Amino acid sequence: QSYSRHNIKQTITTTYLTMAALIAVMSEIASFNGSYKRVKHEGLDAFLSLQGAPWPARKIICAESPTANITCLDGKFTIKVTGTVGYTDSFEFGADPIEGKGKKGPYMGKVRFEEGKIVVTKVTPGVNVMTMVRGLSEDKNTLIQVVTCKTEDGKEAVSTQIFERQ
Repeated sequence: QSYSRHNIKQTITTTYLTMAALIAVMSEIASFNGSYKRVKHEGLDAFLSLQGAPWPARKIICAESPTANITCLDGKFTIKVTGTVGYTDSFEFGADPIEGKGKKGPYMGKVRFEEGKIVVTKVTPGVNVMTMVRGLSEDKNTLIQVVTCKTEDGKEAVSTQIFERQ
């Protein structure tokens, strides 16, 4: 009888620790909620060039300061980006990849939360694999976005973009 009480106590303790960890992660994910404005970028022109963007479009995109509105609610990540390359994406954490429509055709996209960062991966068959890693500064006011594009023929470009919370 004492053995079963020990097992029950251990199960309750494990469940409590698991729930506490889940709540901590959900709180960390929720800290991304908000609106951000791009204030700096590196490697963006080369990144856009690799994707086939013409010179005039690259210059316009590099000169603008788009906003990114992020909502993380009920296990769902949604981002709406304004500007010339504006888009809206929505994914569920832990769900199977879903089909989306991109500028280069349909893609399969997925989101995960890893080491304090929101990671979105989009695979456009026959074209490229795009990985977007978004993290927050310690004070939670700066969003650092590192986007890597790997083409089917093995070329790669990385763009780092810095956004300030509005």
